[in-house]
Amino acid sequence: MAFLLERTESIPEGMRRIATEQLDLAISELESQQGDADEHVHEARKALKRLRAVLWLVRAVVGDGIFRLENGCCRDAARRLSGTRDATALLEALEALVAYAGRRVRRGRFATVSRWLEERRDGLGTDAALVAGERQRALDDLRWARRRAEEWPLAQCTWDAVEAGVRQVYARGRGGYERALSEDDEAVFHEWRKWAKYLWYQTQVLAGIWPAMMSALAAQLDELGDTLGQEHDLSVLRHAVQTELSRPIRATTLQALLELTAERQANLRLQARHLGRRLYVERPRDFAARLRGYWRAWHGDAAPAPAPASPRARRAAAAHSAPELVADCACETGEGPLWHPLENRLYWIDIPRGLLCRYEPASDRHEQCLQLDRPIGGFAIQADGSLLLFLARGGVAAWRDGRLDHLVEELEAERETRFNDVIADPTGRVFCGTMPAPGRAARLYRMDPDRTLTVVLDDVGVANGMGFSPDRRTFYFTDSGRSVIERFDYDERTGAITGRRAFVGGAAHPGVPDGMTVDEEGCVWSARWGGACVIRYSPAGEELQRIELPTSKVSSVTFGGDDYRDLYLTTAGGQEQGAKETGAGGLFRVRVAVRGVPEFLSRIAP
Repeated sequence: MAFLLERTESIPEGMRRIATEQLDLAISELESQQGDADEHVHEARKALKRLRAVLWLVRAVVGDGIFRLENGCCRDAARRLSGTRDATALLEALEALVAYAGRRVRRGRFATVSRWLEERRDGLGTDAALVAGERQRALDDLRWARRRAEEWPLAQCTWDAVEAGVRQVYARGRGGYERALSEDDEAVFHEWRKWAKYLWYQTQVLAGIWPAMMSALAAQLDELGDTLGQEHDLSVLRHAVQTELSRPIRATTLQALLELTAERQANLRLQARHLGRRLYVERPRDFAARLRGYWRAWHGDAAPAPAPASPRARRAAAAHSAPELVADCACETGEGPLWHPLENRLYWIDIPRGLLCRYEPASDRHEQCLQLDRPIGGFAIQADGSLLLFLARGGVAAWRDGRLDHLVEELEAERETRFNDVIADPTGRVFCGTMPAPGRAARLYRMDPDRTLTVVLDDVGVANGMGFSPDRRTFYFTDSGRSVIERFDYDERTGAITGRRAFVGGAAHPGVPDGMTVDEEGCVWSARWGGACVIRYSPAGEELQRIELPTSKVSSVTFGGDDYRDLYLTTAGGQEQGAKETGAGGLFRVRVAVRGVPEFLSRIAP
């Protein structure tokens, strides 16, 4: 069965089943004689990490003695299996570092280090008797642990015990985040990673209590764990190169490697702190209480239905501040706002003028930071902090610190038109739409990390705003040419979108749907071009809230700020400002009652 507490089983039954399944998985992987031995070890170690997270969920019931025994058994078994796998991870870390550097590092610059790491890995596996002995000792220990798991005293395990385990893991992760804000010690980040990973596994076990919310939380924790894991691997790589490298290497090459490693670690730590700010915003007891509410709702089918919300409660839920004009920049077509989580700034574009603008809330200042000789249709934020610009004639360029690198000069099929709106997906791909070309409909492309472009829709009026549901199963797409928002089934593994159907459309809604975003509750916010407003729709397509602006051409919307409750809206028509178009072409901000979620970062090869 799945690594998931099922609704049809009691907590004691479910926890024992999950624990024994992970032990069975680890044992079977270590017993296997087929395929890649390294991969079997990797899967066994992952199963043991999952089991350690489960042990925290039942610690209050099994007691400290059993907890320490079984936690120590899992930890020691994983250490016995760590040799060649950890050495392989260093090779992968070097390869990822070179990919991050892109054209800044010539091919083969670090070949000496790569060959040494390969020899180091291969050398760890040369003593076959030693490797087999360590594997056998781990197997023996895990078989005994499997027998003991059947006797764990779980009969009194209730939600209160599970909640206590989650609260402790969350509290330790929050403490790690707070230390990481003020310290740059690699040990601090490594310790933080452990608690983030435990919480990630625990959200998987408890995913059933509210799948949409828990899967969104798990996705963010997975990203945090991956980011901290990359940072840790670079720390180990740097230490190994500085203390163990036995091959002769040029001093300039070594210095370049160490500087690049330090740069990448700083970038990853910045990303981790941003994710932590979002994940650890609650006090541990508040986080645990929220999960308790989900749990009660999950098991509350027999309870009477809640009374309908009062008009006062509905008004409170829809509360928002008055729209504030934070940048009166009179854009001709202001568009594509995105909150940059590594800079705490809001970027947006003026499409026809080829302008890239940004606003910094801390200083309440805005500026133009780039102007090109052709229109900018949209952009995504790369994982390394650079901006990926999608241009006229199908061009794509990366911009960072004033430097512009053209990745795609132009696409023959798009020479007479331009990109219009883009969005990164959970894996770093980018969906990028176009305007129609003479005699041809607009298109929606998908750019994969290797820059491969695939047409996914070729019958579009005008490609516009896009978004993903919190559970990453639904893809929203706005076709402004047909005045409709559509929804698709989305496959995160392949990037495929299928099952096209209408979500919102028709004359009952003001203006034309333009840019959009999705909040943490799965509701869609649609900017209404010509409608002087932004509308919040439920996942079922019902209008929940409308925020009116003093200018008609509301072009796009995104969330930002420290808590993602600042709604930023771009507008157009700055060249037509007048008494009835106050702030036309400006950037507006509205404080709302619901939180948004950070947009995904693109990972397109430089």
